[in-house]
Parts: sequence; structure tokens; C-alpha cells
Amino acid sequence: MIKNEKQYKISSKRKIELEESLSKILSTKLSEFDQIMVSALRSQIVTLEREISEFSKLVNEKPQVIFSKIEDLPKALIKARIIKGLTHNDMANLIGVREQQIQRYEAEEYSSAKFDRIIEIARMMDIRFDETKINIDKKLILKNTDSILIEKATRRLLSKKSFFELI
Repeated sequence: MIKNEKQYKISSKRKIELEESLSKILSTKLSEFDQIMVSALRSQIVTLEREISEFSKLVNEKPQVIFSKIEDLPKALIKARIIKGLTHNDMANLIGVREQQIQRYEAEEYSSAKFDRIIEIARMMDIRFDETKINIDKKLILKNTDSILIEKATRRLLSKKSFFELI
């Protein structure tokens, strides 16, 4: 994911270089190795095109960012910053940290950020959580009857402790 103008410029330049390399290879008779290179170059070009397009769309069209999994929150925070037109430095000044800290958060997809910092940034970006649901896997929850049964079985085993010690 392209996260700033500098990365956008580097990626755009790299895409042009890859396209030029691809053209040169395609202008010759292709060996088996060349065919593998062509495939790899095309794959890299497609990836760069997708990332360049996504960044351009965020900057120019300012789309609504929707995510449905909590794992997507870090990317949503990054996209929100880009859509709002904030640089890393702007964001750092708003929350009172150094620019490098914001760069680190984004590079690590906020894995080193404390939860309250993530909430602060989400609020600053005007990220709202609508119709939030928390689904808890029922298989992981012990019902009262199950826990009572487990407790009774544990007591029985403990009372038979001397029996197990003999074995």
C-alpha cells in the first residue's frame, strides 16, 4: 500500500522502468527464462498499477472507507489520513508525537500502538463505528451447567488423589 506522495512518486517511476524492461525483453526472441521474467515483470506492474490507482483514488476522489473486520482497522486509519490530506507530520502534530512515530505506526500497521492511541487517531480521523456487533463463538463459552459438571468431576478426581498416587 502506498502511504504518501514520496512512495507514490517512487512507485510511478518504478512502474515506468518495469514497463521499459518488459518492452525490451518482448522485442527479442524469448527463451524459457525470458518468459519467466516477462511473467514476473507483468505481475509487478499489475501490483504497482493497483497500488498507484488506490492511492490516486484516495487522494482525488476521497471515497468512503468501509471495513468489516477489526483486522482492517490499521489500513482504514492510513486511508483516512490520506483522504483527509494529512501528512505524517500533520498527524503527528495533531496528536503530539514525532513524525517518525506516525511513520512507524503505519509501517507496522499500528501493531506497536496502544489501544487508546488507536482510538484517539480514529476519532481524530472522524472514523465512526456504525452498527458494530461482536460475535462470540459459542463453542468457547462454558455454560453454567457445563462448568458445574466440570467442577464436580474435578472434586471427584481430587478426592481419589490417593488412588492415582498408587498407580
